[in-house]
Amino acid sequence: MAKTGKQIQSDVLALLKSSTLPSIISGKVYRKGCRPRDSKAEDAIVIFTTGLPGQIQTGVVTINIYCPDIDPYENGVLVEDGQRCETLEKAGPMPEIYFLYYEELDWCTNMTRAGYQLWYEPRCTIFHKESQSTGRQSPLRTFYMMRNRMLYAWRNLPGMERCLAIAYQMLIVAPKDSLCFVLKGEPKLAKAVWHGVKGFWKLC
Repeated sequence: MAKTGKQIQSDVLALLKSSTLPSIISGKVYRKGCRPRDSKAEDAIVIFTTGLPGQIQTGVVTINIYCPDIDPYENGVLVEDGQRCETLEKAGPMPEIYFLYYEELDWCTNMTRAGYQLWYEPRCTIFHKESQSTGRQSPLRTFYMMRNRMLYAWRNLPGMERCLAIAYQMLIVAPKDSLCFVLKGEPKLAKAVWHGVKGFWKLC
């Protein structure tokens, strides 16, 4: 059954809201015409342009991301945040290949590789409930931590460093972690370690 432009836009909007896009921007994802006029956040607007009459299922999806003006000198004067736009364009979006864990580290590495420095804001306090999505000791967490450690090394280390890092993870870290889990009576976690190693090689 053919869908109308509005139905397709709703599907695309739902897909984007469940993707990594909301974690990349500081605002929210809105349909065109629904963004609050007084919003000062970095919002993403989804626009769906339908095709010609008789071509119901053709069209173009456009995503506009609003970069709000900033007050860099804290003097009440707002200016365009051109630096942030440039940084995102050079570093690219947060990689989705990781799914869980290490994606932000890879993203930061891309930024430093693009020539930027990483800073922290000491006045900002962040409360992070560790492993709320997967649980502190779960096969899911163990799998992705093992797989993504190797994946990060593969994507970001050069030549011999990459080979040594992968060998270290396979020959030392994986056996040690799996043995510890076995001794603790956690065979599922031990198995998840080696599933993570196997999962890494499937991506290569």
